[in-house]
Amino acid sequence: VMIEQIPADEIRKHPGGGLAKELYLVHSVPTQGLKAVKENLESHLHYLQDLERKGLLFAAGPLFTDNGQNFQGDGLIILNTNSFAEAEKIAAADPLHQSKARHYTIQSWLLNEGSLNLKLTFNTREIKLQ
Repeated sequence: VMIEQIPADEIRKHPGGGLAKELYLVHSVPTQGLKAVKENLESHLHYLQDLERKGLLFAAGPLFTDNGQNFQGDGLIILNTNSFAEAEKIAAADPLHQSKARHYTIQSWLLNEGSLNLKLTFNTREIKLQ
């Protein structure tokens, strides 16, 4: 079966009135089992925290199996960069990828719809994600 394709620039030009914010999804998959992932996890988390401080990390976290009951070592990182090339450079520098504990693929994603709800309580200075 041949898969039909449309040039991505056609979609970018006509996002249908949505946000049209291009982000980059990094799907990270273990290559050597969970032991190698665990051995490099601390440095990976520090790396993500640094990206977050720099405003380059939109979101990240572990992916669970289809039934949500188990973890096999996969992760998803969503980068807020200016280009695919910049996302590639950042993904390649991740300690889990440099150590070869995981390999990755990157896809461009055009964020159009959705919402994020925050509750800010002034008196207690609390911010809650709802």
